[in-house]
Amino acid sequence: MYDRDLIDTILANADIVTVISAYIPVTKKGRSYVALCPFHDDKNPSLNISKEKQIFKCFVCGTGGNAITFVEKYEKISFEEAVRKVADLINFHDERLEKQAYHAYVNPELTPLYECISDLEKYYQYALSIAEGKIAADYLVERHLSGEQVGKYGIGYAPMDGAKTVQYLQAKGHSLKAIEDIGIALAKKEGTSDSNAGRLIFPLTNPEGQVVGFSARKLHELAQNLGREATDEEVAKELKMSLEDIQRYSALPLSTTSLDQPVGDDDGDEMSNFVADPSSEDEVNSIDLEDNLNLISKGMSLLNERERDIILELFGFTDGESKSLEDVGAKYGLSRERIRQIRDGALAKMRKELKK
Repeated sequence: MYDRDLIDTILANADIVTVISAYIPVTKKGRSYVALCPFHDDKNPSLNISKEKQIFKCFVCGTGGNAITFVEKYEKISFEEAVRKVADLINFHDERLEKQAYHAYVNPELTPLYECISDLEKYYQYALSIAEGKIAADYLVERHLSGEQVGKYGIGYAPMDGAKTVQYLQAKGHSLKAIEDIGIALAKKEGTSDSNAGRLIFPLTNPEGQVVGFSARKLHELAQNLGREATDEEVAKELKMSLEDIQRYSALPLSTTSLDQPVGDDDGDEMSNFVADPSSEDEVNSIDLEDNLNLISKGMSLLNERERDIILELFGFTDGESKSLEDVGAKYGLSRERIRQIRDGALAKMRKELKK
C-alpha cells in the first residue's frame, strides 16, 4: 500500500464528481450530485455524491467511499491500481507512484488476535443459522434485511452459552490470552464466557477490510434466559403487566437513534449522511401543499421558533418559492433527514392540536 500522505494528497487534488463522471453520467441536485448506482440494479438514482465532503454513498445497496474506492469497486481492481488510475485521471504525478506499492505492515504480535477474531466471526455467522439463532434471524427479517445483505456485512449471532464459544476458540488453537485480548472474555465463577452471549453481532473492519472487533445488539433478556423468543404471556408475567398492555406495546416501533447523531470524530458527518429513509422524498412537494395551507395558517402559533422558520421556508412563505429539504437544511446547518423530521413533527403537532 502507498504512503498515507500520498493517498491523502491525491484525494485532496481529485474532485470526486469529475472522477465518477469519467465512468457514469451524474446529475446535479441541490448541493450534491446523483447517479444510477452501478453497484446494484438501480432504476432510480440512488447514488449520492457530495462534492463538499468528497464522498459517495448509495442509499439502497450501502456502497460508499471516496474517489479512489469508487474506481476500485467500479473497475474491480486492487486499491493500489485504483490509486494510480485516479492519479492518471487528474494528471497527478509523483515519483512514489512509479515504485512498486508495498503492503501495509502488520505487527506480528497482532496476527494471532486477527486469526482469533476471524474464527470467532465465522462462528457467529454459523450460529445465526442454528435453532437458537432464529431469534436474531427473525429480528433481521423484521428489519427487512435480506440474506444477501446479512452475508455481505457478516452479521451473526452469539449463542447464549458463552462458555461454549470460548471452548470453540480454544479448540481452534487460540489461547485464553488471545481470547481475552480481543475483548470478549467475561470472567465467571464457572469459567470464562463470551461477553457478547445472546446478542446480534455486527463485525467492525479497518480500512484494509480486516475484522478488528464487533458491535453487538442485546436481544430481549427474557428470550436469552428461555433460549427462544418469549411469548406475549411470558413477557407480561416477567414484567408484571397486563397481556393487553404488552400486546399494545409490542405493536409500537422500536425507539430510534437521532439522525443528527455524529458519526466518528468529524462533527460534519451525521447519521443522516449515511442512512436513507426510503419513505421520504427530497423535495417538499412530496407533502401536499394545498392540503396543508389551511393547517399552517391556523396552527403556526403552536410551533416553536425553529419549527415556524423551517415550515415557512419549506412552503415558500418567506419569498414565494418552496424549498427542498436539502436547501433548508443547508441554511440552518441541519441534515436533510433532520429537516424532514422537524417538518413532519410540526405538521403532526398542528393537526393534533387543531383537532381538539
